[in-house]
Amino acid sequence: MRSPQSSAHLARTERVDQRNHDCGSVSSKIGVCGDSAGGHLAASAAHDVPGVSFQVLVYPVFDLRCNTASYKLYSDGYSLTEKQMHWYANHFLNNEEEKSDPRASPLLRQSFSHLPPALCIVTGSDVLVDENMEYVQKLKDAGVETELVVMKGVVHSYFVLPAFFRENIAFSYAKVADFIKKHST
Repeated sequence: MRSPQSSAHLARTERVDQRNHDCGSVSSKIGVCGDSAGGHLAASAAHDVPGVSFQVLVYPVFDLRCNTASYKLYSDGYSLTEKQMHWYANHFLNNEEEKSDPRASPLLRQSFSHLPPALCIVTGSDVLVDENMEYVQKLKDAGVETELVVMKGVVHSYFVLPAFFRENIAFSYAKVADFIKKHST
């Protein structure tokens, strides 16, 4: 893969955890959070780095094969398009075969039972909605404490567009804050 491996990112997380401990922090809990491609990296980090205490995944990318029904249903006109996702995947990976590598597509991971509690915020009108729902089901099937929030009436990237989605963002931010508070103390 062209992009940095999640394990490299998590080596940084492990260093942060050590510095946190060295500075005398009362909590050594580390969580991973991200939206869209950042959610992809957060999920990969949770899989690869031991000791992650929680994960917040906001409309993340879980399957770079880009072949679920929602890719057709929301292929155009809903902010993130099918064409854009194929472009991103092709620039993130070296070849078509890497799309089926579980490191590139966390939905294809074999084990989920080792993962920390997860908050998954999903947008209802998004090419990613089907893979998001499938990933959440895999977490639940593995016994992972999972909270699912499906946001209706918003588009991909609403989380960073406060001028357009003020009430939805306030609701989502409160969910994230409560989840982090619950799992970091």
